[in-house]
Amino acid sequence: MRSLFLVIALLSIASADKWALFVSGNSGWFNYCISSTICRGFDILHQAGVAEDHIVYMGFNKTFDSPQNPFPGKIFTDQDPDGPGVDYAAECRPHMDYGDEHVSAELFMATLSGNKEEAKKLTGIENPKVIESGPEDTIFVYYMDHGAIGFCEVGKSDLQEDVLINTINQMFEKKQYKQIVFYFEACHSGSMFRKLEQGKNVYAMTGSDTEHSAWMCNCPPYDKVNGKSMGTCLSAWYDNMWMEEVMKKGADISLVDMYKTVHETVEKHTDQNVSQFGDIDSMGDLPLKEFIGDYQPKHTRPDTGTCIKYEDAERQTAMWSAIRNTANGAEDLKNFVYMDAMKDVTVYRLARAYFKDDKAAELATKDRPAKYDAECVKGLGLALVGKCGYKLPMKDVHVNVLENICAFGMVDVDFDEVCLCVCCNHSLHHS
Repeated sequence: MRSLFLVIALLSIASADKWALFVSGNSGWFNYCISSTICRGFDILHQAGVAEDHIVYMGFNKTFDSPQNPFPGKIFTDQDPDGPGVDYAAECRPHMDYGDEHVSAELFMATLSGNKEEAKKLTGIENPKVIESGPEDTIFVYYMDHGAIGFCEVGKSDLQEDVLINTINQMFEKKQYKQIVFYFEACHSGSMFRKLEQGKNVYAMTGSDTEHSAWMCNCPPYDKVNGKSMGTCLSAWYDNMWMEEVMKKGADISLVDMYKTVHETVEKHTDQNVSQFGDIDSMGDLPLKEFIGDYQPKHTRPDTGTCIKYEDAERQTAMWSAIRNTANGAEDLKNFVYMDAMKDVTVYRLARAYFKDDKAAELATKDRPAKYDAECVKGLGLALVGKCGYKLPMKDVHVNVLENICAFGMVDVDFDEVCLCVCCNHSLHHS
């Protein structure tokens, strides 16, 4: 009888598969790091032996092919002023399953939950690639894009926290996995897992908490690769930290130890507050290799340096474009200053419409309230994006305004009076 149990246990282990889903949610040269970090993450799992037919990758070819790319078709995460730099595109890009116009929150959830019919309807692909995991399988999900409290961008649409949690709950009920690990990077990304229940066999490490923005790294003027200035932030602070840890030391590190290492390192330089959610006690001691494969260190990368808050990254790149006197440098800076001012004006108009007082509107930007209605903040944020064309990332002072408006519960605001037509003509997505 004992031998029979042993055989069953061995067969169970043998039949367990690793699945992975990579989601790069935005394009545009300013959003370079959203493509570069996801590409690098794909390369790590590919090299670690996760089967190619068990990895789904969605992203944007536009970033690789941008006319602003001094190395067409290549992508980097680290500055390397004199050397050739490490190009991650050669390994990740040929395996992109869904590109550009296909990327959406709806496809993200359909792919994660193994819903082939929905994925077919969304993409028109006859046999779309989805996560087809079973009750003994693990799933690793790595996502990066912009976020706000309660929602995040995925291509042409927004993913709300309730939709993500409902998808997880449905997958749990259907026994579609043994365990899931999310590495989730966006401003305010911790807000996406506030409602994650214990006992769902899900662990999430997020780039920030509910209250804080994410930070980028290797931004101008520290953006040179092989003698050329890239003119954008090459990667993200949180993302580089966990990937450098794996590339230097391998994947034997536990989930909780990885969190502690990344959290403590990031905390020394930023306020973004890397966080963890879900079944920390039951899953925290599991080695990361159970989800990403047995990655063996092959080489080390330069330590990440020069961090900047994502809300300041576009200003930094536009300013250095003008300083370097690039072909469109002055125009880039002019456009940024104009649109940045329009964001400020739109949020001030929102505060003024609610408080009915100019001074109160100004004060609302200064400090966060002791408490606020999270659903109210999410609703206002979605309205700014959807109705006013507000372009993420959201400034901290703008988050202050939303929280102060929502300090006493849900509110009703006429956005027809708030939105400026000039903002409405500048779509948030694919900026």
